[in-house]
Amino acid sequence: MSSMIPLFAARQFSPKQLAIVRRAALQVKRRVWYLNVILFSLILYTSYYLPYKYVRVQGRCESNWIQLNKDGSASQQGTICCSDDTASISPCYRGMELSKIAVSVKGAWVFPFLPLIINYISVILGPKPSLEHIRVLTRRALLYAGIMLFRLMVLYKLLNGVEKRIVPFILPNHDAKKSCWYRFLRHDQKCVDAFDFSDHLILLVTHYIAIPLFEWFALAIESPRLWYNNLRIVVLRLSVFMELITAVYFIYITTKYFHTPLENVIALVLTEICVLYPLYLLSQDRLANFVTKRQLSWLQLQWFVSPPSSFK
Repeated sequence: MSSMIPLFAARQFSPKQLAIVRRAALQVKRRVWYLNVILFSLILYTSYYLPYKYVRVQGRCESNWIQLNKDGSASQQGTICCSDDTASISPCYRGMELSKIAVSVKGAWVFPFLPLIINYISVILGPKPSLEHIRVLTRRALLYAGIMLFRLMVLYKLLNGVEKRIVPFILPNHDAKKSCWYRFLRHDQKCVDAFDFSDHLILLVTHYIAIPLFEWFALAIESPRLWYNNLRIVVLRLSVFMELITAVYFIYITTKYFHTPLENVIALVLTEICVLYPLYLLSQDRLANFVTKRQLSWLQLQWFVSPPSSFK
């Protein structure tokens, strides 16, 4: 148990506080394993259940789709119109409008911050506001913003550029996708790429699972008492929980309807390596040693999470 949190973290907390940190670190370690099982199970299940891919096209409704077989040929279905009364018809689903908002630029940069914003307000308006705790919350907000910016610039823009250059060498028939039977139905008059790793999966896991999961971990350290006896903590944890549940639902939808199994697996592996694993190391207070082999304070856990002030 003592090896879970390095010695340089132990110097930042009292014995009681360190025990709380170790317990929270062990809990988040288990949750990361459960999360991986859930995500990979979703991909395996949806791959078996529906081995197709839906592509958005123009039509009489606001949201229109066609079903493609694995080889890109047309399926037996025609154009599918998604509206309020067709939520049970694939690929239509309940919450489609909310999903559009969640993955939009504004939604993706606002919703993940809601638990932290609530935390800010409750601390500032609380009976004993702590300037140091507010500073920690600010650093945590900057951490989340940095993760989201990394997702945008590296996992989205950079990797999409790399994908467009590498895929033609890996898939010989990639050029054939420049001319397809459904091209005239598309708004941009372009065929979908032969391979397109799931950008939405990366966004959902990064913004709506990794960040809320770390915020839940931080709350377990900063407010370790029975959370259901404190209205503030109840609201905070419910906001985090709702984001996690909503994200899992939308991940199920996007892996089921809009991407192939390989596209989903590669997207998930990239997110695991680039986002989830570094945050996991930070929760175990091992990120500084892993990155630089030096005890840099701005890569340590105490830089982003306040010690439980009720325990000395």
